[in-house]
Amino acid sequence: WRLMFVTGCILPTIMILLACVVMIESPRWLVQQGRINDAMNVLKRLYPIEPESDFRNGDTKTCHFLQKVLQDIQQDLEREETMQQETSSA
Repeated sequence: WRLMFVTGCILPTIMILLACVVMIESPRWLVQQGRINDAMNVLKRLYPIEPESDFRNGDTKTCHFLQKVLQDIQQDLEREETMQQETSSA
């Protein structure tokens, strides 16, 4: 019974705690909290810019991609807020 307890309870708990240490925050949550710069930094970690495709060298495709993702997140949050206001007022 001790082995079952360790593998079924303690081991998953340890794995979850270790995952929480290395897990990054959601860009969507960060935007929702008004932390736009932090959200952009997380997006840069999720979609790293290759050194040879750096925007300083004239390639702005990746930079525009990250801005588009951030803009999409902001628009989704605005739509959700509008829908919540419409349903709560009805």
